[in-house]
Amino acid sequence: MDRFSECFEDLPDPRADNALHDLTELLFIALMATLCGATSCTDMALFARLKAYIWKDVLDLKHGLPGHDTFSRVFRMLDPKAFETAFRRFMEAFAEGAKIARPQGVIALDGKALRRGYERGKSHMPPVMVTAWAAQTQMALANVLAPNNNEVDGALQLLQLLQLKGCVVTADALHCHREMAKQIVARGGDYVLAVKENQPALLADARAAIAAAARKGSKAVATTDADHGRKEKRSALVVPVKDMEARHNFPGLKAVARITSKRGTDKTVERYFLMSQNFSR
Repeated sequence: MDRFSECFEDLPDPRADNALHDLTELLFIALMATLCGATSCTDMALFARLKAYIWKDVLDLKHGLPGHDTFSRVFRMLDPKAFETAFRRFMEAFAEGAKIARPQGVIALDGKALRRGYERGKSHMPPVMVTAWAAQTQMALANVLAPNNNEVDGALQLLQLLQLKGCVVTADALHCHREMAKQIVARGGDYVLAVKENQPALLADARAAIAAAARKGSKAVATTDADHGRKEKRSALVVPVKDMEARHNFPGLKAVARITSKRGTDKTVERYFLMSQNFSR
C-alpha cells in the first residue's frame, strides 16, 4: 500500500477540504474492484462492502466504506491528465515489481462510452475512454479520454504513450485508416486492423485477394472453441499481398486475412483484416 500511495501522492484531490474519504484509499479500492471485473461505480461500492474483511488489514477507512456516489463524484472531478500521469507511475512500478520489461504480444485498442460518467445535462454525450489492453498480462497499459469524444483521435494519442516494438496492435474497423497504420509501424509495431464497408476499396481488394488464393488451392486453418458455453467453429486464411500498400497508400500493408466463424445454428460470419506481416508463416 505504501508503494501505491507513493505513485498517487501528487494527484490533486479535487474535492472540498472536508471530504470524508481518503483519495488514495478510494483509488486503491477502485483498482482492486476493476481488476475483479467491476465496470461501474455501483460495482465498486458493492465490491468494497463484500471485501470489507480485507480492508481492515490494509486501509484505515476512518469514515467507513465509500458508496457509489462517492466513487462517481471522484471520477467525475479528477483531472484526467494528472490521473494519467499518476497511473503511469503505478504501471511502471507494477511492471518493475512483476519483472515485466515491456509490453509484448497483442495490444488491443478499444473505446467505451462512460454511460454513467457524464456531466449534468450531458447524458446525450457521455465521455469516451480509449484503452490499450495487453493480452499477455491481462491489464490495461494506458487509457486516454477521447478529445471531443473523438475515439479516432483518442486512439492516436494513446499510441504515443506506448512502447510498440515487438507488439501486434489490433483494432476494429473504426481505426482502419492510414494514420493509424503509419503510427504503429513508425513506433516499431505491427498491426491487424479489421476492415469493413467504411473502407470499400480496401475491403474489395482484400476480398479479391482471398478469393484468388482460395481458387488456387490455399487452405484455411480451422479451429473449434467451446468457451463461455458456446461452441464456435472458425477458419482463418491469410494471404500475402504485394501491391495493396502502394495502390492504397496504406503504410506497412503486407497481407490480408479472412476469418469465417459459425456458432451453433447462427449464420456464418466473415470478417476481413489488414496486416503488416504475413502471420501465417
